[in-house]
Amino acid sequence: MGSAGHSGPRQPLRKVSMNLIRKTPAPPKHMTDAALADEVIKAFFNLPTAKEAKDAAEHRCDSAWRDKIRVIGCSQGNRCEADACPYCQRRETLIEITEEARLTKLGSRTGARQRPSLSLTDADDAELADELLKVELGIPTRSEALRRAKNVFRQARRQGLNVGTQCEEDSPCGRFNCPACRRSQQLASIAAFLTACDIEQCWRTITIIPAYGRSELNKQPLGDLRKVTKRVIETLQEHAPRISGMFAMEASVNTDLRGVQNCQWHVHGIFQNVKEAEYRKIQKAFKCSDGSSRAVHSKKARDVVGYTAYMLKPEIFGRNTYMREDGRQGTGKYPVRTRQEAWIASGLGVRKIRKRVFFLNLKEVETLLADRFRLA
Repeated sequence: MGSAGHSGPRQPLRKVSMNLIRKTPAPPKHMTDAALADEVIKAFFNLPTAKEAKDAAEHRCDSAWRDKIRVIGCSQGNRCEADACPYCQRRETLIEITEEARLTKLGSRTGARQRPSLSLTDADDAELADELLKVELGIPTRSEALRRAKNVFRQARRQGLNVGTQCEEDSPCGRFNCPACRRSQQLASIAAFLTACDIEQCWRTITIIPAYGRSELNKQPLGDLRKVTKRVIETLQEHAPRISGMFAMEASVNTDLRGVQNCQWHVHGIFQNVKEAEYRKIQKAFKCSDGSSRAVHSKKARDVVGYTAYMLKPEIFGRNTYMREDGRQGTGKYPVRTRQEAWIASGLGVRKIRKRVFFLNLKEVETLLADRFRLA
């Protein structure tokens, strides 16, 4: 493919093709967090990714120059701010959406009550995308997730716990015990789900707290978390064969009235195609030892995207039991301390992040995760 004004002899077609093949870089083994965040924004807000917008802006400039129309295009660190520029239009739209979300949602979500410190007009593409997803969906930024991972792994080393090597900025470890890699999986799973599924359909949320999912902080239940996942999947498929949905394993640090702490592994999910009678059977199968059905909670998903972000959250929360003034037990929720998360990280060991999420009858979402939204 020659450029305009090339005066040399044209190369044979076969030779040109081979040269292009040699110069084409190999596709990355995994998508970056910035690219995954852009895919979530594309699926949720119907906006092009930063790369797509830049390519469209370059095509606009090339077409204008071919037609001998002088235009000022965007360059590295210098935006043209033209009304017709696809890249600048995208940035302006993102800033407007983020500013509106800051006004309506900032302060209504735990951990987001501080005053925003990021200047949207000065932010780069990745920072702008991270800020929008944080305010709109409560997803921590990439820098926050990396900082949490660094603190957890540092705390683990102080306690002599084996948690493996630390996740780096450009070299993700791909493990379940890493907050940064859990965030990457959160973005990839949301993007795949929104791309493949119709969120306007009737979806239901579910939380399953199996009695066999309890363990010590530094251990996995029953010796291996895979057994818990397998039992949950078998129970769901046994009582609701047509169930389709996405599910995620999650840990919480539970503290009882005596101050004893343990790790409770449970499942969050979003599903459909389950009849009322089938759901009752699922409730009965997961009943607590006291005979109540508190082990299963389900309700209609009024905010499918928001719940999907919540069920895949990278943070680990704790729940402490206390006595209320009326003599009944209450439960409080709080972000776990790095020391507690370090113990959970040591119990997970080198378990891969892919084992955290499982799907039932959602092959298209699984295919997107494997072929397009690849993780480390």
